[in-house]
Amino acid sequence: MKRLVSLFLVASSLSFAGNFKANSVVLSKDGISGIESSTSFKRLTIKRLFPKLKVQNSTKSMEGESYKIINVKQKNTTLFSIEASTKDRFKVGEVTIFSTDVDNKFDFKIGDKYKKVLGQVRRPKCSRGVEEMSASVICTDKSMKNFRFVFDGKFDGPDDKMPPRMTLLNFKLTKIIWNADKH
Repeated sequence: MKRLVSLFLVASSLSFAGNFKANSVVLSKDGISGIESSTSFKRLTIKRLFPKLKVQNSTKSMEGESYKIINVKQKNTTLFSIEASTKDRFKVGEVTIFSTDVDNKFDFKIGDKYKKVLGQVRRPKCSRGVEEMSASVICTDKSMKNFRFVFDGKFDGPDDKMPPRMTLLNFKLTKIIWNADKH
């Protein structure tokens, strides 16, 4: 019996070492699994928080300007990206969740329809995105001040007009953006 138990423990530890579950990455109102407003915006700091994931420096361009971001990946799938704070470029500012493999403390996830995420919220503040996000609708809810929700769906109207509410209800959540600066 003793040998069987120790064999089980060895097998369990080997299995864990090879299979990191991304859903041990959890988004809450305070941040994402150890990343909070005081976290240093350095690849090595983020790598220490997620040793089983691929953490890479990268760049992002917006309106003709490039700036540094940190991507966190599982295999070749980007789970989330991190941008520096606009208040202190040495601290984390925003975390953008792209993957359903990131759990959260809420009743919704990436891929859910607008009606599940914000459909019951009284007067969420929504607007069309700009530049490369012009086809998206970006929403905030005053009860979750440090979050923005990015929805995409089919709408044949002009880029500067919001889709009708009935159309928007079927848009899907494609990104969750947690803003440390508003925390």
